[in-house]
Amino acid sequence: MTLRMYAEMKGLPLARVRVRLSHRKIHAEDCSDCETQEGKVDEIIREITLEGDLSDEERTRLLEIANRCPVHRTLSAEIKVVSKIGFEVTKTDRIACGCPRCGTDRPTACGAR
Repeated sequence: MTLRMYAEMKGLPLARVRVRLSHRKIHAEDCSDCETQEGKVDEIIREITLEGDLSDEERTRLLEIANRCPVHRTLSAEIKVVSKIGFEVTKTDRIACGCPRCGTDRPTACGAR
């Protein structure tokens, strides 16, 4: 989406974008540019195919843009995953409430408040 929006904004003749991803685990010691030094590291290989009458410079710029998109930046950064148990919102909760989004009076049920 980021590439399409950029290409439209700049008037680039980008006809289609295809992205193929593959994933594997590699040893951290085999990764010279990884922060992690021991154990294994997730490696995602992304192949971007740009269709359209684009110059080499335009293709290079589109790759730069792809590397700055929010999803790429999130996956490239250190990630902390926090898991927690939620609770079920019942029909009774919805009737008794004033939350316009989910119908419950529990402030964390849907995140609306």
